[in-house]
Amino acid sequence: MQIYQPHQSRICTIFYSVVSYITAGIHYAMLNAGLLNPPSYLVNPRRSAYKTLRHIWCARIFRSMLSILVRSPLRRDMLKLVNFTVPLPVSSGCVIVICHTPWQRLLVQWCLENDFGLIVASGNWTHRKKLIHRKAKGFMDMREIVNHLQNNGRIIIAADIFDHLDNCPVKFLGNAFNASILPARLASLTKVPLIVAIPALYNGSIHFIPGPHVDFKVFKPDAGTIVQNVISFLEKEIIKDPAIWPLYVK
Repeated sequence: MQIYQPHQSRICTIFYSVVSYITAGIHYAMLNAGLLNPPSYLVNPRRSAYKTLRHIWCARIFRSMLSILVRSPLRRDMLKLVNFTVPLPVSSGCVIVICHTPWQRLLVQWCLENDFGLIVASGNWTHRKKLIHRKAKGFMDMREIVNHLQNNGRIIIAADIFDHLDNCPVKFLGNAFNASILPARLASLTKVPLIVAIPALYNGSIHFIPGPHVDFKVFKPDAGTIVQNVISFLEKEIIKDPAIWPLYVK
């Protein structure tokens, strides 16, 4: 689906595309010459190292430009770059699960403009009247989140947040962690769908890769199993395209 792209953004797209081709070429040549150690994200045998490097550099350059433009008078035009086409329930709340993303600043602003009124995430995203920011660690936080979902609200929560418990052990990018089962528990408690969607840069816009979709009104799957499936999906997509994960875009 083609979306509106502001004139300024089209210029930025041409700029970051050209620069990323050149920069990735230099990076690739230095790797082949043994002047640099191969980065950990060059692990996908189905994709050429140069193509992966080019996607990484595209994301790095575009993110730097966005961080400036989203604070400028062009902010509203930049928000039009978010192309969210994942189907959402009309008469129900939902828990939208993503991974940490390089496009956090842009997506926060977009959420505020598009009735995604409650965001649950680690870190301090922003503070606005339309945004209720909670870390879901206390009784009051949880009650407000549950009320929000039961009143057809939407929650965005990152799945790649790990804790020190032992109730949901997962493997993620070669390391052992314990994943939080909060997303599945919230969806199960309030009987709303759990929807996975990963933001990704494509042709100068932020699109969403759809993932597992669980309807808790139909059946009651185990929360731990659901979270493990979500983490496995995130890992697969990050290996396929490392540019969707902020640790690799830094």
